[in-house]
Amino acid sequence: CSTYMTVLYRKRGDVERVRIWNARSIHAAEDAKRTEYVAMAAANRAWIAWKEEDFTVAESEARSAVADWESLSASYPYMFWWAGLWVLVDVAMRQERVADAVESAKMLFGPDQAKVPDSLATLLQSAIEAWDVGDKDTAKTNLTEALGLARDMAYL
Repeated sequence: CSTYMTVLYRKRGDVERVRIWNARSIHAAEDAKRTEYVAMAAANRAWIAWKEEDFTVAESEARSAVADWESLSASYPYMFWWAGLWVLVDVAMRQERVADAVESAKMLFGPDQAKVPDSLATLLQSAIEAWDVGDKDTAKTNLTEALGLARDMAYL
């Protein structure tokens, strides 16, 4: 499936191949009327924009992807929301919107989502817990560290 080839190139950090494969995958997804794959294409466009430091477009595309996946979640759970959510966490943190970053981070732990690797989960859960008790500085520190690890693990 062209969608997962796109994700493979994304994980490798290859913007140009992501752009090429994403164009193929969006056409196939639209032709097949597969909203989950249309949403993944939006998430991949978000990542391309993020890599090109166009954070306004990155956030818009990522929000569109998450909204589409949310609309399907009751009838067709899709486990790859991370593709849009990590972009949202990063953009929110760049703009000092820690509350928004925390909300996106919480969504990574949804019941139908892919398991977050333990090292990332620990940092994210610590950030969420710190935020919930009003410790904004610790939440910000842990989210920043989690973003660094997410980059190292090719989620971003």
